[in-house]
Amino acid sequence: MTAWRRLASAALLSAVALAAGSCGSSDGDSEPPPAATPADVAETPDATAQAARDGEAGRGSYQMVLDEAPSRAGAKPQPYAFRIERGPEQTVRDFQVEHTKRMHLIVVRRDLTGFQHLHPRMADDGSWRGSIRLRKGGEYRMFADFKHAGKRRTAAADVPVDGTFKRVRLPAASPYARTDGGLDVGLYHHGSGAGAPAHVQFEVAEQGRPVTAELQPYLGAMGHLVAIREDDLEYLHTHPDGAAPGFHVEYPSAGNYRVFLQFRYRGRVHTAAFTVAVPA
Repeated sequence: MTAWRRLASAALLSAVALAAGSCGSSDGDSEPPPAATPADVAETPDATAQAARDGEAGRGSYQMVLDEAPSRAGAKPQPYAFRIERGPEQTVRDFQVEHTKRMHLIVVRRDLTGFQHLHPRMADDGSWRGSIRLRKGGEYRMFADFKHAGKRRTAAADVPVDGTFKRVRLPAASPYARTDGGLDVGLYHHGSGAGAPAHVQFEVAEQGRPVTAELQPYLGAMGHLVAIREDDLEYLHTHPDGAAPGFHVEYPSAGNYRVFLQFRYRGRVHTAAFTVAVPA
């Protein structure tokens, strides 16, 4: 039995059913990632759901205000600009660095396709600016993922994009996915269902040869995992447990989640997308 088949067999024993699908991609960062340091890689992970992150400051305390948004689908990059506010005309400026960046922008269409992970730049007026390609029409959600006042926060806004829209259904169940770069990725869980901690591990193979040990740091970590729940788009973002290719995750409730795993191999960032059915 090959190493990759052993990996897939182990994944089938997972307590959480997985479904692999087409990979997402980062169509381009507004800011190139710097080299990671050993201290970055060892940074303690945070796997807090969106509602819990924002709850301590009070509901609605952080708002994502769009100043400019993409409006039409196509291959041409379109500008975007947004601010994070804590009240009318109270723009937040004193963001803290979280995994080498002060702002992570996650974009996904409502049917959980078209995933992008971007890093805009902050202007003098406190707005965050960059450009994005949205190749298909539909309603997208932008998640601003940042650290402020010592805690990770998330604010979101919806963006309607004109263009052809055909809803894509979540793929059938499978314990592994293939990235657009041809890498096979296995993702499997150890743990209970909703509201309980789970340990998530991943393995990567290239043409049947295990290459997990050859992965390189990406934004100060060995990988990034974003989970977004179907229907209401509940959001969760976490990072690996130290330098190991694994995560500690707590899904806030039962349901189907689209899980986007990103990692760097041979200088290229790869994205693998899975559907995770979280039991109650």
